[in-house]
Amino acid sequence: MKPKKFVAQLMRVLILVFIFSLMKPCFASLPPALKIWPLGDSITYGSFGTNGGYRGLLFYFLTNSANTFVFVGSSTANGGITILPVNQRTNEGHESFACNNILTNLDGFDNSLFLQYGGASRDPNGGRWLTGTNSRPALFPDVILLLIGANERDNTSGAQGRLDNLVSKLVTMRPTAHLIIARITPITDSISHSNFVVTYNQGVDTVVAKYAVSNRVTKVDLFNGFPTNGFSTDKLHPNDIGYTWMAGNWYSAIFAAYGAQLTAGSGSYSNNMFRIGGNGGPSNILTIQATTNFLQWTNIGTATGDVNGNFNFTDINTSSLPRRFYRTKN
Repeated sequence: MKPKKFVAQLMRVLILVFIFSLMKPCFASLPPALKIWPLGDSITYGSFGTNGGYRGLLFYFLTNSANTFVFVGSSTANGGITILPVNQRTNEGHESFACNNILTNLDGFDNSLFLQYGGASRDPNGGRWLTGTNSRPALFPDVILLLIGANERDNTSGAQGRLDNLVSKLVTMRPTAHLIIARITPITDSISHSNFVVTYNQGVDTVVAKYAVSNRVTKVDLFNGFPTNGFSTDKLHPNDIGYTWMAGNWYSAIFAAYGAQLTAGSGSYSNNMFRIGGNGGPSNILTIQATTNFLQWTNIGTATGDVNGNFNFTDINTSSLPRRFYRTKN
């Protein structure tokens, strides 16, 4: 594939993914001072990504809809950082971790993988994340983003049971937190691993259904709809396209956990123009902003909602840009 053609297609994918996510924050809000705990393995850490995996983009989605929030965790190790602010880099993404490694470190200490393989991301930092240590207070997150299971792929027997045990402990130790459990992303390096993911995600469905009855437990689907060009070279970890898609799904799941209503946006690209649409309220005047780097946002026009609140806007200045991202402001 020619480089220009590839860049053009990548631009359209990134814009479309971002538009479905960033159009939404303008019309709903989350409670203030949310403490969000990204909890999981190397994908939460952000391996093969350039901005802390999904966390970098999730941060920018949330800045448009949460008054204040902070990512929490014992670790400051991150898989590639370009724009995620320093005070938002804490997380609980630990390479090679499986369900039982997370389970033990909630109120105990297991650094066996760190001793075996090394790497700062495998260090549980003293463990006891929910009970605290002499040097670190206990975590009391409002939202837990649990993405775990990929490292069960070669230890498949009893994987659902290990997830069940982990979820049981989380809801017992932090009953007021919103626990969002992910159906894990595809693994395509072998047929057996691909089949494992399908089976494991069925287990996720079962575990979520069991605990959602009397706990603040919901799920997010990071499997169905995962972009075919969203894999890194190892066919296990997402690349930036995959992480962008994941961030949008996490964002929507956080809103759903709080019962907030999101208004979907839409986008289409043709003839070097990008058309966006959504619902911003009847007669509401919205400012359309665009960026190529998430750091500087430029006003590129306005759109006014019709009697039903629907609006449309066409960006005619996209032909020379490798990528562009959009948001609206009231």
